[in-house]
Amino acid sequence: MIKQLLSLSIAMVGLSAMAQNAGDFDLGFNGTGILTLGPGPVHDNINDLGLQADQKIIGFGMTMGTGSFNFDVAINRINTDGTLDTSFGTDGYYKLDYNGDSDFIYQGIVLPDGKILACGAVTTTDPDNTDIFLLKLNADGTPDTGFGGGDGMAIEAIDIGQDYANAMVVLADGSIVIAGSTAVPGFTYTHGLIMKFTPEGDLDTTFGTDGYTIVSPNNESDVYRGIVELLDGSFITVGSSNYNFGDHAWVSKYSAQGQLNTGFATAGHYIMENAVSMATDVVLLGNNILLCGNKQGSQGDVMLFSLTAAGFLNNGFGTSGEVLVNVN
Repeated sequence: MIKQLLSLSIAMVGLSAMAQNAGDFDLGFNGTGILTLGPGPVHDNINDLGLQADQKIIGFGMTMGTGSFNFDVAINRINTDGTLDTSFGTDGYYKLDYNGDSDFIYQGIVLPDGKILACGAVTTTDPDNTDIFLLKLNADGTPDTGFGGGDGMAIEAIDIGQDYANAMVVLADGSIVIAGSTAVPGFTYTHGLIMKFTPEGDLDTTFGTDGYTIVSPNNESDVYRGIVELLDGSFITVGSSNYNFGDHAWVSKYSAQGQLNTGFATAGHYIMENAVSMATDVVLLGNNILLCGNKQGSQGDVMLFSLTAAGFLNNGFGTSGEVLVNVN
């Protein structure tokens, strides 16, 4: 899978009681309510945010490095007043160019002990070979040497191919479950991937088959983009399954041991078959599952939709389980 990256400058907006009206820019944040950062020459992205106990903001993303279309990991820390915290990492940033080619961060979490965890992918041997990547930093932006290979990094390959960790959840015991995609030799398309790591960053081979489970309901291009843990330790993963020349929102359920729960929805999967669509994130809403993404009719609309715990549309939510917003 080739990641499509938006060429955006990094921006943050702070909202607080200092604002005159709800939704106005908070002028106590960098004087304007907006902070723009440019750690690289072009194409800087923040894909996720975390909040430390002192209310400082951690930005997780990438920056264009040297070479042609080469992205590097870039994690920064912002003070509560909207200025770059130069005491974090090196001059406010932790940066990583793993092997001279593109590396990616898609989600980050500030852990209860203040340490920082991020997931994504690093390019290892060539541009067509990316591996699952977990990065753990101390609260000050230095690598946690007790994680992974002693450098704060855990890197895991399914095979020679393109593997991505797009989302993750940290369990009560500190272990980590990621959701993403893999494309390995013999697979014409990408397939959905769920994988588990120990708290120290080692692959947990008791999970799934040898540490992971690969699923493709239509045997075409599939990807997970979000994951949430349920109260019983099972997992809901969300993303899109591509077939009939279009993506369709896709939701699956796995046991705590990484096995597909075939009693969920239809053989373990809910697929929105009535329109081109995509699910990008998921949270729990009482006993139901709330998802966000987009859906295309005559236009592409913002979409929220809700499923019951059994994996079917929750008709008590919105219109037949869906809320669509057409901004323009």
